[in-house]
Amino acid sequence: LAALILTLGSVQMWRSQPSTFMAVMSFGALSWFLAIVVQLRGGSVDQQVPWFVAFLVGVIVGERLELSRLAAPSKWKMPAFVVAIGAFTLGVVGAWMAWDAGWRLFGAGMLALAAWLGVFDVARRTVRVGGVTRFIGICLLSGYAWLAVAGAWWLIGGDLTGSLGRDGAMHSVFVGFVLSMVFGHVFMVAPAVIGLAVPFRTWFGGHLVLLHASLILRVVGDLASDGSLRRIGALGNAVALAAFAIGTVFVVASARPKHGAK
Repeated sequence: LAALILTLGSVQMWRSQPSTFMAVMSFGALSWFLAIVVQLRGGSVDQQVPWFVAFLVGVIVGERLELSRLAAPSKWKMPAFVVAIGAFTLGVVGAWMAWDAGWRLFGAGMLALAAWLGVFDVARRTVRVGGVTRFIGICLLSGYAWLAVAGAWWLIGGDLTGSLGRDGAMHSVFVGFVLSMVFGHVFMVAPAVIGLAVPFRTWFGGHLVLLHASLILRVVGDLASDGSLRRIGALGNAVALAAFAIGTVFVVASARPKHGAK
């Protein structure tokens, strides 16, 4: 129901503000709904994965496309984006149909989107600024790197069902890419959603370092078929996420005025 509401709301926003970025975000919302439809119809997890990836990638990339308007204009920006998102969309459908070539196109599309974000996203400029702005830029650029890793894995490996490569590819996109976006966007999303500011502290960087370091261990464990490395990496991922959540609650609570204070 939530996916359907998000899809209808996104389409309505696209109709009231026709734009490429809203079309991409609407595609992302629809992909979430389709992932659930596949599940309800008894589809396998691997048939759901391309749609769940498309949901998160579509919403995030659409939002970054909107913000890319703040960057220096380029005649190659939109043509390159159309090619990248087109390849990714075709790859999503091909992967859902369990075609090996579809999975490879799926990976190629992710690689192309990661390259586009690395070249045209405003994070290339904001990472040079200090404080929270730099931290957000680091989160975004490191997330794009993980999106490229996931894309390369599927491009080279094709259908990874039943292999350790599947674990590495999925966690590269769902943990490396998506959680990097969450870590970086919390300072903007929390005030808009819950009305509470999240003050930045330099130790937030520790969460990000732990996330990436543990994910590297997990990926190396997948490549080397080393179960112990994979388990350590998985534990590190969980600790990084828990530390981020606890740290966020702590800084929000400590920043709120005490009861009775003027």
